[in-house]
Amino acid sequence: MSSNRIEVVGIASSFFVTEEGSWIRVYDENCKRISQMSSSNIRVINAAGNSFTTKEGSWLRVYDAKCKRISQRSA
Repeated sequence: MSSNRIEVVGIASSFFVTEEGSWIRVYDENCKRISQMSSSNIRVINAAGNSFTTKEGSWLRVYDAKCKRISQRSA
């Protein structure tokens, strides 16, 4: 996997999350991409267990490795 303009922003139990330009991408432990979503106005704040958390405006949102939203709450 190339490291050009890639920032690892979270590491969970079976995947890691990166910011690559205007994308948030999720990879497995073999660096195979699992999923991706636009990073427009979204900041990844952590990853743990089987999910990662983002701050999107005034919302905290939790996603699984396939970038499916699990929950949200006002920040």
